[in-house]
Amino acid sequence: MDTQDFAKLMKVMGMTTSAHDGEALSAIRAANKILVAHKLTWQDVFSGLIKVEQPPPSRPSPPPRRPSPHRYDDDEEFNIDFDIDEAFDAVGRSLRPGSSFADFIDSLEKQWDEKGHLSSKQRRALYNAAQRAGAW
Repeated sequence: MDTQDFAKLMKVMGMTTSAHDGEALSAIRAANKILVAHKLTWQDVFSGLIKVEQPPPSRPSPPPRRPSPHRYDDDEEFNIDFDIDEAFDAVGRSLRPGSSFADFIDSLEKQWDEKGHLSSKQRRALYNAAQRAGAW
């Protein structure tokens, strides 16, 4: 479509907003004739003009943390009442990121989030680290 026909198409499309139904209908028919002469459809016109944006995918909310069991029947020797989530928070603030111990604590927290259970040795290591971090 040349610039002269495009200018005419824009002019008649502006006339489609007329409050007079006859004038608006005539403008639509004139615009349709221009499109037919150029073997175009309204779909061709609009697909080139309007960019349709998809909303960003929503992030899934993190799974809820499991309640911290305070007592473990499987470990009579190490049966200390402490909040595991609180221990992870305290230890996490005191560790140097990237250290092997920080990686170990991260793996414990991932296991806790996914399975809701730590072995007695893992609980003991977490408890000792939280004590050193000043959690209690």
